[in-house]
Amino acid sequence: MSRLDRVFDAVRQENLDALLITTPVNTYYISGFRAVAYTRPIFVLVCEEPVLVVPELEMDHALKHAIIGRVEQYSDKDFEGGKNLSPLVAALNKTLAVMKDSGLQQCRLGFEAGAVSYAAYCQLNELFAGTLSGVSPIIEYMRRCKEQREIKLVKTGCELADYGMAVEIEKTVPGTTELELMMDAMTAMISEGIARYPDFVLDPGARPITGLKTVLPHSIPSANTVKPGDVVIHGTGCLCEGYHSENERTLIVGKPTSDQRKFFHLMVESQKRAFDTIRPGVYCSDVDLAARRVVEKAGYSQFFLHRTGHSMGLDIHETPFFAPTDETILEAGMIMTVEPGIYVPQLGGFRHSDTVLITEDGFEFLTNTPRNLTDLIV
Repeated sequence: MSRLDRVFDAVRQENLDALLITTPVNTYYISGFRAVAYTRPIFVLVCEEPVLVVPELEMDHALKHAIIGRVEQYSDKDFEGGKNLSPLVAALNKTLAVMKDSGLQQCRLGFEAGAVSYAAYCQLNELFAGTLSGVSPIIEYMRRCKEQREIKLVKTGCELADYGMAVEIEKTVPGTTELELMMDAMTAMISEGIARYPDFVLDPGARPITGLKTVLPHSIPSANTVKPGDVVIHGTGCLCEGYHSENERTLIVGKPTSDQRKFFHLMVESQKRAFDTIRPGVYCSDVDLAARRVVEKAGYSQFFLHRTGHSMGLDIHETPFFAPTDETILEAGMIMTVEPGIYVPQLGGFRHSDTVLITEDGFEFLTNTPRNLTDLIV
């Protein structure tokens, strides 16, 4: 059964006639058409005859790549001078015209309740004559278990993330700035990606953080320089045809102090316990508990600031999560990160992140950069 068929089947199970998909990653997942969406929305109408609605300037692109047979366009040429309210209204008007042509102008229409803005809902409510219903995250649930092509794309990104990580580690010397390290890693991933995968659309990213900035889990690279004695957290990933990957490693610059060794090894042990727990049939919360318990038993629960990991695919953070209250049961085909972190004020942050694929009998590492301290002292 195709993705479109599966979605339409779920729509009918919710007693609806059609579903309007407006989230960019979901329109890509369903239609096969991936565009750079700025202010011009792209919609997919899932019904008996699915329709992709695109702005005029994307029409040729959509016709080339979309797996949906019917593609309709709307124009944005009359937006200036108050002739039209917005691209959103133009897209909705076109969608409603398509629905009228299909006899759906007064149907039971579902929309993505967790993604539609209040403004969009008000416009749709004003313009649509039928019944509107917010639906559960149908497509997000479908996206949890990856198909073979999706797995290949994530694996490709992870392979390049490993390559970028090796370069970033090699370049980590006192005096180098975070931005220089980021540039080195991204350049390496681009060059290697061109050589290995010339047919894929690739978009590499890197986020090296040094010193006391590492206590902030989501700090941003700057001109901050690497210094002797620093803790450094490196992060690399490479989007491959829109699919994310993630690889993070903690380094010590020079001889580690006793506290640096202690918290590094505690973090590694916490991650290992999570790995030991991962297999199909296990609750996501149990993986988080296994990692969290290591840090709690050591007496440092106050430094364990976030969940142990998350699913990943078209979004960098997808459901489910390795979190205390997530009782999702792991299934083969899910792709997850495993990244327990310990953040010690005035010392530094300690976090490795690995991307793993849940298999029929356990899991497979998709990132393979060394994790032990010996290999991560620079």
